[in-house]
Amino acid sequence: MSIKSMRLKAEMTQLQLSFAMGVAQSTVSHWEIGLKKPSNYEVDRLAKILNCKVGDISGYDQKSD
Repeated sequence: MSIKSMRLKAEMTQLQLSFAMGVAQSTVSHWEIGLKKPSNYEVDRLAKILNCKVGDISGYDQKSD
C-alpha cells in the first residue's frame, strides 16, 4: 500500500503524521507523491506509527537509503 493509503487508513492527516515523524508536512507530501523516498529509519518509524509492517509500504526498497 502507499504511504497515503496507510495514513488514511490510520485516520491521520499529513500534518498529524509529519508531527509524529518529526518532519515537515511537505516531506510527507513528497513521500506520498513520489518526489522523495523515506530513509530506512523513517520507514521503520512510519510502520510503527501507521501500525503496519515495513513491507506493507509500497515503493520502498529496503536496500536503498
